[in-house]
Amino acid sequence: MNNSSQDSDFLKELTVLYVEDENDTRDQLAEILRRRVGTLITANSGPAGLEAFRAKKPRMVITDILMPLTDGLVMAQEIRFLDRTVPIIVTTAFERTDYLLRSIDVGIDKYVMKPVSMDRLNEALLECAHRLRAEDLLSRQREQESEMRRLEAISILADGIASDYNNLLQVIMRHIELAKKAAEPDSKVFRHIQNAELPSEQARELSKRLMLLAGGGYECFQVAHLAPVISSAVDAAIHGNTTTHGFVSAVTASLKGNKIRREFDLPTDLPTVAFDESQMRLVFTHLTLNAVEAMRSEGIIRVSAQAATITEKDELPLKPGSYLNITFRDTGVGIAPDNLPKIFDPYFSAREKNTSKRLGLGLALCRAIIRKHGGMITVESKKGEGATFRILLPVKS
Repeated sequence: MNNSSQDSDFLKELTVLYVEDENDTRDQLAEILRRRVGTLITANSGPAGLEAFRAKKPRMVITDILMPLTDGLVMAQEIRFLDRTVPIIVTTAFERTDYLLRSIDVGIDKYVMKPVSMDRLNEALLECAHRLRAEDLLSRQREQESEMRRLEAISILADGIASDYNNLLQVIMRHIELAKKAAEPDSKVFRHIQNAELPSEQARELSKRLMLLAGGGYECFQVAHLAPVISSAVDAAIHGNTTTHGFVSAVTASLKGNKIRREFDLPTDLPTVAFDESQMRLVFTHLTLNAVEAMRSEGIIRVSAQAATITEKDELPLKPGSYLNITFRDTGVGIAPDNLPKIFDPYFSAREKNTSKRLGLGLALCRAIIRKHGGMITVESKKGEGATFRILLPVKS
């Protein structure tokens, strides 16, 4: 797809404000503009246009200059105080030098003479759309680069902590093993040593997860259908029967007897992917546990999957190609907007801290594992309306 087509498609997604005091002119041009832009907002005066801009925050503005109460350039100047980058196109029947100079001072992007030629206006719209699209792409690229740097820093930190932690843990567990052999089986000391074994195993699990977060850890990839792993992991987590060690098993044991229902839409003809089964089980175990807690032990988990094709037009941090698109929905309390950008951060929680319930690495691990598999995981949610996690994994045959 060429740039012109991409700019035209992008324009159809934008909200545009059109300000014109002449009713006939406004109605005629608005009818044409509605076919070119996503959402068109109209106003019949400068004050009304400024009010609409504040309320709707359009991505582009088209305005006449000569209007009662406040002319278009005064309104444009006020808009510039609110948003320095929004493209502004002016239309006017007067080709006066003072208007042109004021337009330059205000920072008007395009100047279209009346009677308006739709070719000229469309050209101006596409040029402004091209600029906005380029700015959006650059902004997303900067966000992705910033995110990658942040993840790399977390990975380095986690790797260092995991290595030191694991070395110390090996020494501790070796001494526990020796002490257990030296103690009398019926003694109080022996029972104390047994009580120390469980948290030691949990600490070993934490070490493994830190290694996964750092991008290391043992991997055994296979090319197979993922659906059976998804369904069995979800079912096991819901019923508290997961074989995952450490903190997760303690959490799932406390969930037995909940009133969670699950619905699967996992067709038998789904494409295969390359994955490590134990890591993928961990992903869907954590997603299920989060959902169960969000639903307060009563609700529905819906998991579906389908084939998908990713292209450069999708503007995702993935290579173009064929992917397995997995959707994981719950009917829980949802995630507050302020928390959405943070939920994949290690140890982030919107709940009060409770070390007996969760490692605090669950969703951070999910993202790390999915990234190791060449995919991505995202989340959408509104407070009180549940959460939807989407996972994309590259197809392998």
